[in-house]
Amino acid sequence: MSERKVLDLYSGQGTVDWNAVAANGQIAFAIIKASEGASLTDSRVERNALRAAVAGIPVSYYHFGRPDLGAPSPPSDARQEAEYFLRTIADLIRPNKQVFQSGRTAAVWLDLEKPIERWNEREGFDWVSTFLAQVEKQYPVGLYTSRAWLEREATPLVSSMSQLLNRPDGSQRAIWVARYGANDGLVPDRSRHNPDDKVPREWGSYDLWQYTSQGALPGVPTPCDLSLARLRP
Repeated sequence: MSERKVLDLYSGQGTVDWNAVAANGQIAFAIIKASEGASLTDSRVERNALRAAVAGIPVSYYHFGRPDLGAPSPPSDARQEAEYFLRTIADLIRPNKQVFQSGRTAAVWLDLEKPIERWNEREGFDWVSTFLAQVEKQYPVGLYTSRAWLEREATPLVSSMSQLLNRPDGSQRAIWVARYGANDGLVPDRSRHNPDDKVPREWGSYDLWQYTSQGALPGVPTPCDLSLARLRP
């Protein structure tokens, strides 16, 4: 199964030479941090998106979800974050929709990592589904998360996982998981560090596998996150 490398990054990576990234020829597309919570915009998102696009690299964006921070209720909190994300990317380079070998799609991503301690699982599910519904009025969303996070934070019922996989229009959301192994910048041995162990059964297998946070890439001045994407030709 053929796979292509994907770079994801945020302002902490410093000033990226996107022409050098493009010239290296490894990167199929870039996923750029746009926002976090309901008030934080990544300081380099506009620069990164514009310069990546000019260099010929398709761009996508991710929102770092903060359901752990809190607003009066899960739906109102999720709507605030979704609306903030959409405002942040509204005037940027339009995100590129990716179609994966599974047939699942995404143009933007919701990063779900933070534990939700003040709401129960049903409320966690309400948060995630409300965010998705709001953003998907404009762009198909993929999920960066793990089976463990979804089972712990947002799936009180077996059917809920399928609801997070399937969009109302019948299409399906892509899934992006992290599995590092030694995290030395190299692709781990899949027989020992199988990324599909992190994937909910309903998805079957990953669409993107973030295999390191210590990648080295010409044009990126600091160690970076690299993934392998199972893209449709």
